[in-house]
Amino acid sequence: MKKTVLITGCSAGGLGYALAEEFHKLGYHVIATARDTTKIGPLANKHDVDVFPLDVTLPESISDLHAKMQAKGIRLDILVNNAGCATFNPLVHADIGNAKAFSKAAMTFISETLKIELEPLGVRVVTAMVGAINTEIYDGCDVALPNDSWYKPIESIIQRQARGEMQLPNNEAVEVTAASIKQRLICTSKGT
Repeated sequence: MKKTVLITGCSAGGLGYALAEEFHKLGYHVIATARDTTKIGPLANKHDVDVFPLDVTLPESISDLHAKMQAKGIRLDILVNNAGCATFNPLVHADIGNAKAFSKAAMTFISETLKIELEPLGVRVVTAMVGAINTEIYDGCDVALPNDSWYKPIESIIQRQARGEMQLPNNEAVEVTAASIKQRLICTSKGT
């Protein structure tokens, strides 16, 4: 029986997209999700790839996806929580309630809990902690500091960082990272 992998955050140019491509090459049934499914690109037209809208920050979006998968009789084998967003405002200007919802630490704890809860159902949940990779996560990032911000004198530097202009030239290619994650997933018995 063909295995199914659900990957969040599959917009073209990102890690989720590259992971979806890797699993598709292995013959997996891929559930590719994104907030805006038009950004998934050519992957959406491949055989054995189902595309669904999903905003992981909205409980109703998660419930909708679950209902659609149940209606189609889709059984999940692997969950890859990849969806993310970039924010570059100094922490002193961040909405802490909002920052917690998007933090890597919060997502790691949620994934670890899901791993325990879903393991008896045969679903592997994976949290990949990757370093600097070349993705399009910076596209559309813009920073506007309050006029009284202590960081106003360096706002242009913060803006350059937010747009990805200060990335190191040796960031790993997204395809290399995806292949490495896929290899670990198919060669180990437990998600990490």
